[in-house]
Amino acid sequence: MSNTPITKADAQNIQSMASKEGLDTGKGSVPAKAQSFGDKNFEAAKEATAKGFATQSSDDKDTTKPGTELKK
Repeated sequence: MSNTPITKADAQNIQSMASKEGLDTGKGSVPAKAQSFGDKNFEAAKEATAKGFATQSSDDKDTTKPGTELKK
């Protein structure tokens, strides 16, 4: 098991693959939980960056809304 947090991009890939396979992506499903973890990790990273505990990487993009960049 990896200690690497799931990213929003990872969660989107899981959702996409499950949807293409015709699997359940609704509330309580593994893809939905992955999306939730990705969102929580993204928000935690934004907060840590804002407080100076972390630096922003090129992977820290809000992929929920295309074209949306992080607020600095």
